[in-house]
Amino acid sequence: MDVVTAIKKIIAGYLENEALTDVMHATYTGTGLRLDDRPNEIPAEFVDIPLALQSAEATVSGEFTAEVSVDGGAATEKTVRLNQAKVTITRGLAAGDRVTVVRQRGGQRYSIIDRTGD
Repeated sequence: MDVVTAIKKIIAGYLENEALTDVMHATYTGTGLRLDDRPNEIPAEFVDIPLALQSAEATVSGEFTAEVSVDGGAATEKTVRLNQAKVTITRGLAAGDRVTVVRQRGGQRYSIIDRTGD
């Protein structure tokens, strides 16, 4: 084996072991991630979910004015009074959502970037 071939093998082995960061697509299962190219599920404890993809719930009280339309009819302005009403501000991930994922360089952690809409 010549020196150039030996160096190429060493570099290829290093890069394979280094496990550089990858961008992948996956399905959120509710208990983890199922990557498109892997048979095993990644457990939730190895997955970072951004706050924008987590549910945020709050209790709201107050008086609000809103335009209300029933069955596509004309909108009418209504005043709504809420007293300790529970609301969800953002929808978190649901089982079956398609997501784009980045794998941590050289590690076992995965970070969800966003929903893909597939």
